[in-house]
Parts: sequence; C-alpha cells; structure tokens
Amino acid sequence: MNRLVLLVSAAALAVSAALVSGTTVLPVKALAKIPLPAFGSRTFDIHFVGSQRAAVMCFPSGKAYVGLYVFDPQGNCVAHDDIAPSRPIRDAESAEKYYCDDCGVVWYPADSSICTIDVISLGKTANTFTLAAK
Repeated sequence: MNRLVLLVSAAALAVSAALVSGTTVLPVKALAKIPLPAFGSRTFDIHFVGSQRAAVMCFPSGKAYVGLYVFDPQGNCVAHDDIAPSRPIRDAESAEKYYCDDCGVVWYPADSSICTIDVISLGKTANTFTLAAK
C-alpha cells in the first residue's frame, strides 16, 4: 500500500512539475504485482522518446534484492541500478527480515526507440514487483 501511495505521489509530482515548466507530460506506464521467480528475470520492451528524460522505477515486495537494467536497441546497457544494502533490515514489529531494494534509473535516449527493461532477481526467494516507466 505504501508503494502504491509513493507511485501515485511520484506521478502527481511529475505532472505538477511539468505543468510549471511548460513541457509535455507523457503518461506513466505502470505494471503491478508482477511475479519474479528466485534468480529469475522479467523483460519488458517500452518505447521512449528521444532527447527527453526517461525514467524507470521498480518496487519489489522486499523478499529478495533485484537489479534493474535498461538496454538500447543496439543492446548497450544505458542505465542500471543493482546496488543493494549489505544486509537485510529487520521489521521491529514482526522481527521478519525484509530487503529494501527499490530501484530507479534516469537517462536521456538519443533517439525515439524501444528499450529493453530487465528486472533480475538476485535472491533465492520468489518476489513480486511493480514497474513504472515514463
């Protein structure tokens, strides 16, 4: 629920900032509750506009670390976020371990094109995640 509020807040902030600056606002594409198997990956092809700021965010459920990678049409990695904290965080109420591994990348594509987004599980536990792109 907190991640949904964060996602909606981020979208609202992006819209308000664009209205103030006078630039065109592109819709945010969001996919929720995507299953991610242990040590598995999910791939998405998403169109981005050239010379405009592009952003992708990934909000995993906290069961394992994930890596987020963006590849241009030529297969070059143009952005990535795969740095994880050195140890899991303990929930004070339940004493359960969880991983805070929200990922996000920003880049400026040279041309309008379809980029490949890879979300990779770096843990031995299955996970779900929400992906947002703009």
